[in-house]
Amino acid sequence: MHISIGTMRGIALLAMAALISPAATAQSTQPWPSRPLRIVVPFAPGGTTDLIARMVAEGLSRELGQPVVVENKAGAGGNLGAAEVARAEADGYTLMMGTPGPLAINRLVIANTPYQADKDFAAVSYVADVPNVVLANPATGFRRSS
Repeated sequence: MHISIGTMRGIALLAMAALISPAATAQSTQPWPSRPLRIVVPFAPGGTTDLIARMVAEGLSRELGQPVVVENKAGAGGNLGAAEVARAEADGYTLMMGTPGPLAINRLVIANTPYQADKDFAAVSYVADVPNVVLANPATGFRRSS
């Protein structure tokens, strides 16, 4: 998968606009970003979300001139990493690779999800489509259980 420079610029600009609070901007005299950014992946290393985050981080780092570090915070179906990002300061330096699990499904299947996705996160950019398929062994096919 190739992520274009235009996409990188868009992510950077949206992150700045959506995540930097007016109070933080008023207090800061330094341009954003003035320090490294981090992208939290709420899953273990090596999966699709992690790989995409690392590609985005590489492009953002080149585009912004600052290191962009990917941190994997796996556990509870993505809730541990998502909760950490929800608690982070809204200054544009902590991002999360969101997926349907922590952003939509977990609150329906896990009691006491430690954040409210619709209130604790601001969408920054659409990054990728990840196809999913259902497969079956051709010898046995798909059998409906009764």
